[in-house]
Amino acid sequence: MTPTPRFQHCYLHIGLDKTGTTSVQQAFAREAAVLEAQCQLHFLHVFPDRKKFNGNHSPYLRPLFCKFPRARRRLSAMGLTDDEKIDGYNDNTTAALRREFEQKNAENILLSAEVISHFQPEDLQGLASWARGLAEKVTVVACVRHPEHALSSEIQQRLPGHSNAPIAHTSSQGTT
Repeated sequence: MTPTPRFQHCYLHIGLDKTGTTSVQQAFAREAAVLEAQCQLHFLHVFPDRKKFNGNHSPYLRPLFCKFPRARRRLSAMGLTDDEKIDGYNDNTTAALRREFEQKNAENILLSAEVISHFQPEDLQGLASWARGLAEKVTVVACVRHPEHALSSEIQQRLPGHSNAPIAHTSSQGTT
């Protein structure tokens, strides 16, 4: 981006599966103005190419850093079917991000993306290098969940009608 980091601190929220990421991202997007005004924390939430932004930066970060074939196939759902289209999208994204960063006065930035937990090591290195160019300090934030509870959530989500009925867990302490 720039030779000198624009922000003091970059918080990179990686949305691990079944940890409430979507709810957290929606809250970040909904409260972006408050985060900026009261916490000196900029959360990117306005993108010219999207009518509605749900708080997930994945559509912007995946094309910038993911080079492996499975990720490239997923980009086709966004209409990015070849390297030329992906490169054009990335150029537009980078320019939009640069403009957004230049217009903000916040000292810190918060990015949140669900796909980061699925990045390959080389893609993570590219993202890390980019984030270090944004801020003097980078902190990765991830919520974790006990595997039993994550599995329960996954099963409930797949049930017809998305049943909210709790599924009993058996642990060394008994049923929960």
